[in-house]
Amino acid sequence: MYIPDRVYEKRLKDYDPMLEVKWVHKDPRGRLIDRWAIFRKTPSANKLYNRWWLVMYVKNIDGSYRPLDSRTLTEIRKADTQNRAVDDILNEGIERQERTEELANDSWRSEIKDISKDVQKDIASTVDDDFPELGSENRPKEDVFEENFGNLTEEEMDVWA
Repeated sequence: MYIPDRVYEKRLKDYDPMLEVKWVHKDPRGRLIDRWAIFRKTPSANKLYNRWWLVMYVKNIDGSYRPLDSRTLTEIRKADTQNRAVDDILNEGIERQERTEELANDSWRSEIKDISKDVQKDIASTVDDDFPELGSENRPKEDVFEENFGNLTEEEMDVWA
């Protein structure tokens, strides 16, 4: 018989005094599993004995053995509808998803900024070489107008107006 870590048991009892950790050699179908399991103690209707309800087997996602640790307590907290309202659990999941999306968007934005800083110098030098007439000049708008439209006849000017 295996004995769970006392610190872990205390943390579990602090969360919910009705929860207990037990070593399970076989599952209800008789298959060997050799895993820790979390059970919830529920008093019977006549209060003469306790009924034990399986909350979860402590195992990794792939079904392999996992020791008792904080991941198990986190899973219990996430799924606990006995002590918390379902709306609270759903809101926590939504908030966690929004934080994840926000982090991904921030990462994407910073990556785009970095790329644009790298490319900006190359584009600026190419534009200066290929299009020297582009860019800002400190000239009055009348001079620019005269340069562009000064040689047009009055009929041609009416078309532009």
